[in-house]
Amino acid sequence: MKQTLVAKRYAKALFDLASEMNIIKEVAIDMQLVKDVCLENRELRALLGNPCVKPGKKVNILRVLFAEKIQELSAKFLDIIIRKSRAAIIQVIADEFGNLFLDYQEILPVQVKTAIPLDDQTRNHLLELLNRKLEKNIQLHESVDAEIIGGLVLHVDDLRLDASLRYKLSSLRQEMKDSLVV
Repeated sequence: MKQTLVAKRYAKALFDLASEMNIIKEVAIDMQLVKDVCLENRELRALLGNPCVKPGKKVNILRVLFAEKIQELSAKFLDIIIRKSRAAIIQVIADEFGNLFLDYQEILPVQVKTAIPLDDQTRNHLLELLNRKLEKNIQLHESVDAEIIGGLVLHVDDLRLDASLRYKLSSLRQEMKDSLVV
């Protein structure tokens, strides 16, 4: 929890600076690259989180790793993060920056889980309904989970809407147990 709050502050500071310099999109691309590299490379995450590795060595590794691939602002920001002993949360900071960027673009990520893949007509209908209700541009992330049997489960920010058959059967089962115990 504390790491997330710290990560949000650093991400906000970077976002504000990138906004002043008019390079928000470029820095967003950089932070996505940083996040992806951290996600894919367990050794890098371990190195960044290791307090025994000197900050200078971490800075040099990131400079070599991202040389000429990221903006100067992003590179200097990573240097500062390491010097402030926050290297272990670089991935979280990059993720929070991505959230700020989506909010800036008025895009709302929505996760939808279904028992079978959505067809185009259902997907379009769902997007239209969500766009109208939430009044934002929706970025739909789909996943399939046969265990929900039917229906769907939506995740929007911290809100979860479970309209799955599995949930309804479970609720019905509990209702029946409660009525029989009387």
